[in-house]
Amino acid sequence: MKIYGKILLIAAAIQILGFSLARIIDQILLGRETVTIAPLFAGLAAVAASMGISLMLALKWCESRKKAILTFLLLPTNYTFLILGILLFRFVSEIISIMENLPPNFG
Repeated sequence: MKIYGKILLIAAAIQILGFSLARIIDQILLGRETVTIAPLFAGLAAVAASMGISLMLALKWCESRKKAILTFLLLPTNYTFLILGILLFRFVSEIISIMENLPPNFG
């Protein structure tokens, strides 16, 4: 359990730093009034790095491969991509719903 806690804290810290960096990049680019995808890539890179590092640490610190894979699969930080995908799907479905409810003579 001690190893699981260490890996979880490291993975969560990487993701928090990555999302903070993405927010800072977004605020800097917002001042220039340019829209770029750089903050999104920074946030996604942090999630991918977090997953990779947590897998490497689990393989290094756990006694067996079975425990390492189980530790890796049970980390809640590994499901950030799934949560982001669900949020994106809900956002797109809301946009489609709004567009379907527009009157035919709109615009």
